[in-house]
Amino acid sequence: MSTNQLFSKTILAITSMFLIFLSNAGCSKSGLNPENSLNGNSIEQSTESAQGLRNTSLPEFFIDQSDTVLNNIFSYNNLYFIPFGQEFTPKLLALDAVELKLDDASCDSEGSDGGMMKVQVRKGTINGEIIGTSFTMHFANCFFGNMKFDFPQFIKVSPGDVYIIEPVYVSGHTAGIFIDRGPGSLYPGGQLILSGRLEPGQDMYFKEGLYNFVARTKEQVKEVGWENLVRKDGSTFRNHGECMKYLAGN
Repeated sequence: MSTNQLFSKTILAITSMFLIFLSNAGCSKSGLNPENSLNGNSIEQSTESAQGLRNTSLPEFFIDQSDTVLNNIFSYNNLYFIPFGQEFTPKLLALDAVELKLDDASCDSEGSDGGMMKVQVRKGTINGEIIGTSFTMHFANCFFGNMKFDFPQFIKVSPGDVYIIEPVYVSGHTAGIFIDRGPGSLYPGGQLILSGRLEPGQDMYFKEGLYNFVARTKEQVKEVGWENLVRKDGSTFRNHGECMKYLAGN
């Protein structure tokens, strides 16, 4: 056998062994750790908040007020510009969720545990009464994207009155909350509040409305209780029968 033939057979044998190894070992997505990838940063609730949410599949976020225009993108730190918030004027009678766009303002290329934050809803002004506090949420290191903050129950509001969405730092990394610097405010129902002062022509990226506690199914009513649910417009039910009649017509 010539030297070239012997070399070719050796290469073929090594290649075959390598292919057999790959077929046995594999490389599945389930074996990858999402925390090691910027694209895999998780949005997860703290253990306490996860226990407070039910398992009902919820298909739709009934958005009342929102401003999702980002013509001139900027972000403000949720710790260094307090009191910090966004005014809004609801049309519905209740809300139970707020969505914000944010990133990790303390992104560490070597990895860390990220940060924790929550959202408070205040009445009237940035120093007004707190009428609702969301579950505390965790964002992973170097997170970038939208995050929905659920509240443990629906919050009653009065259409036409002014309320404040306040993103609150809890621990770990701080968050950069995305805003549109204008020029000119595109949201007619309120303004950005930065370091306690109104900022005309600027608005926070936000959505607020009803997600968790809109009556949808009989199973949901049984699990949560009719008194803890509302209609799509945020109005409450007077009794179980009224709630079931609403379900039958929707």
